[in-house]
Amino acid sequence: MTSAVEQLQSGFDSWRATTLKPLRFPVFRALWLATMAAYFGAVIQTVGAAWHMTSMGVSADWVAYVQAASLLPTVLLALPAGALADTGDRRVLMLIAQIFGAAASVLLVATALFSAIGPVVLLVFTLLIGCAAALAQPAWQAAVGDLVERDDLPAAIGLNALAFNAARSLGPAIGGAIVALVGAVGAFAVNAFSYLALIGVLAGWKAPKPADTLPPEPIGRAIMSGIRYALLSPALLSLFARGALFGLCASSVLALLPLVARDKLDGGPLTYGVLLGGFGLGSMAAALFTARTRQWMSSQRLVGACTLAYGVMAIFLTLSPFVALSMAILAVAGAAWILALATISTCVQMSCPRWVVGRCVAMGQVATLGGLTAGAIVWGTIATHADLEPALIASGLALLATLLLAGALPIPNTDALDWSVGAPYPIARPGVTIDPRSGPIIVTIEYRIARDSADAFLRAIHEVGRIRQRDGARRWSIAQDLDDPEIWRERYQSPTWTEHLRRVSRVTAADQALRESVLQFHEGPPPAIKRMLERPPGATPIAEQ
Repeated sequence: MTSAVEQLQSGFDSWRATTLKPLRFPVFRALWLATMAAYFGAVIQTVGAAWHMTSMGVSADWVAYVQAASLLPTVLLALPAGALADTGDRRVLMLIAQIFGAAASVLLVATALFSAIGPVVLLVFTLLIGCAAALAQPAWQAAVGDLVERDDLPAAIGLNALAFNAARSLGPAIGGAIVALVGAVGAFAVNAFSYLALIGVLAGWKAPKPADTLPPEPIGRAIMSGIRYALLSPALLSLFARGALFGLCASSVLALLPLVARDKLDGGPLTYGVLLGGFGLGSMAAALFTARTRQWMSSQRLVGACTLAYGVMAIFLTLSPFVALSMAILAVAGAAWILALATISTCVQMSCPRWVVGRCVAMGQVATLGGLTAGAIVWGTIATHADLEPALIASGLALLATLLLAGALPIPNTDALDWSVGAPYPIARPGVTIDPRSGPIIVTIEYRIARDSADAFLRAIHEVGRIRQRDGARRWSIAQDLDDPEIWRERYQSPTWTEHLRRVSRVTAADQALRESVLQFHEGPPPAIKRMLERPPGATPIAEQ
């Protein structure tokens, strides 16, 4: 008996040391608690808005527009918000977003108290509050990596998932009680107050200033840099695709759950709430073990196991005639849901360097949310024209079929990646004075490669070229000398001298290791590196400037 108790205690201590470890960082702990309060406020606000819209006697589509208005800003603003999070002060961006959301919420309360709120006005306020959340979310997720150590990042993301799912599970019941007691305006007021803790923490957080000697990247160029980085990163594209496919196929359960409660179980709103609570409780329980499960199995296997479990549960849901059994099925589905999405989100953050993490997180959000939105439409249409059961079965089978793509769309092993900033790359001062806006800047590097090493060199240099282009280089190419085949010349360019310096500053330790592997093929003195300024017709020679 004593041995069993000691084993349980040891297991609990190990779980606590892994799962709760990020809470030892004071700033993360304070922000996490304040963010949880904001999550509860947002859910309560949505409940109040949906009920207030319903009480107006409008058609069902207007009620659905409330949810759409809260999600649409994330789709539209996620990437610009991610760019702002990467190029500016994340603390300031989050603070501005929270103040904006609080102001919109206070105005909504005042409008509700002193005048009648029509459907359009309610949707406008819901949209504004959603904009605040959309602006803050990429900055918060990107800041997590600055607040905890890299090894603690999976646990920190799991805690964020726990906070979100706690609000999603318990928030609707709390919101419903508030609406029943004091009306929708009470729910609006609670949401307005929920911003205060987060605003206070952000105002008091003394975030370290990044030592960046370059001017901030313009927002438009920053967005394009993020897109280019993702397009030239196979690991990220694979993660985005897996998130979108999972969202597309798995969205059926939550989208059709009201119909399951009404048509399969002959229930009403209470039954729907119980089923939703089962899903949320499963998600909460799984969120507590996100970090531990990553230690037990690889991310690839974990996402595959969750995909298998969720697909099977979607099919089983059509066979259950009992509320308790359906709730248990949904608890398993909720656990698979959060473990899969949290693992994908963790891998996204750990598959890119800090300078672009906000944009990568934002693109991951858009991919998953796009899949969820499209899936809700697809499975809803099938349920309308076929029936509820065929829609759920088809979605479960479709999700199981995505396992066939696991080889083509692998979940990367992020633990082996080193995205820390590499040693400062020596940049020789140009022999002439150059304006930072001058360009294009052309760089050529000449290698001498023995003929028996040419094939291996060519494979390695093309990988280096992908990384250079991913970090901002344009028109990259590698050419072989026709008169001396052992001479190879690498060529690429940057739009301006500032962008050339920015690209060099993005080199990570992993990038440096790959470049050093290319240099091992070179023979003779160090490769000759030339930097040139392109001179179009009519341009003044540098010597005359």
